[in-house]
Amino acid sequence: MKKPDINTDAYRLVGEALFRIRQLLRDGLRAIYDEQWENGIPEERLGFLRQRRSHEASINWHLLDTSDVIDYAGFADLFEVVEANPQLQNLFTSLASDVSVLRIRFMELDTILNRIAYVREVADTEMSFLVSFEERLRKDFTVQTGNLSGRAYYDMNLNGAFDERGEFQIAVAADAR
Repeated sequence: MKKPDINTDAYRLVGEALFRIRQLLRDGLRAIYDEQWENGIPEERLGFLRQRRSHEASINWHLLDTSDVIDYAGFADLFEVVEANPQLQNLFTSLASDVSVLRIRFMELDTILNRIAYVREVADTEMSFLVSFEERLRKDFTVQTGNLSGRAYYDMNLNGAFDERGEFQIAVAADAR
């Protein structure tokens, strides 16, 4: 009965990582694009995520309206957002040495997420990867709803500051918007 136990643990770890990365990118995009933060999502990917949300809403009539498009993004989708916004790439330097390594990490996470979704066994090596990744993510990004913490890390990597509401504001040149 190893499969259900390890998959349950893997589900928890991959879910926490997905939540943290979504929140981190949502807050980062809001800091760059303000209320039009969805403009930071590549157009084709944004259309796909909106379609995914609409499809779910058409099937599930009692769907809560509290989800935004980034809540429909998997790891591969989130990587596209990071890749399209170079100013957000510094957030992930402790998880991957460069963007190509980050792509590989996010693809590994997506593969594990699919294994769990289709009730296939997660390998011990994948579980070790998840534990290590989630620990580094948690250590570097203690993300709370609507608020980024780990201030010294963010200040150091993004040249930004926290505003009076405790939300991180990335310093962006006027021509970069």
